[in-house]
Amino acid sequence: MMGQEETIRLLQECDAGVQMGIASIQEVLPYVKEEKFRQLLLGCRDKHEKLQEEIRQKLEVNRDERKEPNLMAKGIFWMKTKGKLVLDESDATIADLMTDGCNMGIKSLHRCLNQYAEADEKACAYLHQARENCDSVGGCMECLVEGLPAGIGDPVFEKLDANLAKAIMSIGAVKAVELGDGAEAARHTGSENNDPFRMENGKVVKTSNHSGGTLGGMSDGSPLLIRAYVKPTPSIFRPQQTVNCSGENTELTIRGRHDPIIVPRAVVVMECMTAITVLDAMMMNMSAKLDSLVEFYR
Repeated sequence: MMGQEETIRLLQECDAGVQMGIASIQEVLPYVKEEKFRQLLLGCRDKHEKLQEEIRQKLEVNRDERKEPNLMAKGIFWMKTKGKLVLDESDATIADLMTDGCNMGIKSLHRCLNQYAEADEKACAYLHQARENCDSVGGCMECLVEGLPAGIGDPVFEKLDANLAKAIMSIGAVKAVELGDGAEAARHTGSENNDPFRMENGKVVKTSNHSGGTLGGMSDGSPLLIRAYVKPTPSIFRPQQTVNCSGENTELTIRGRHDPIIVPRAVVVMECMTAITVLDAMMMNMSAKLDSLVEFYR
């Protein structure tokens, strides 16, 4: 059974998804040619707006703020929409874009509805124990980018995975970064680690994703998976050995409010750094072909 906090988080996630849906429909409407399809999209938009109002009212009752759509999702959808419509402005392309958006929304809600309550309770107990012991703990963050087209990045100087590692490592307290299987790949054989390709419904897909969505420094069209490992909060309430300005050994004891773990506050920072890096790579990719330059400066 969901508690009050979980219900509010789900409402906020729905709010962000509905806002994204309305914006997406507005984005493609000028390109729609068939009137029946246009009316269908307008009907969907009206239903989204009605649902948005209902969610807003429920959040206001609980005095909770609305949630804006994820920056990464907005950026990727905008680039993907513009890129596809430049190549093909047919109603079929628009239908595919809308379907992709719906699938992303469903997956997001699925993640919210399937929180691991038991694991959450164990984690909270572990953190409370660390606080009582005047200590702190580290942790791991994971970020997933879906819908990224293949070919984003560079084989050598501007590798997507290298730039992501640089961006995530620049976050304070992050001590290691992994893409895909990461360090675990070193324990595998080539036959275990390789990601096979195959044709499915006219598209090239992978049957596994050990690489984490990159190949040769570029995105390969599969979900981009990044993990960041965060050190324990250094500010703990135990006496610690240090050296003062005079070069003398001394003992340091801190006071004040300090969290026993950094990870929950760093998650949104990781999401933003990932979004900025991916969007930057996508914008650079816009000029990767001469045809794109001609189209852009026309």
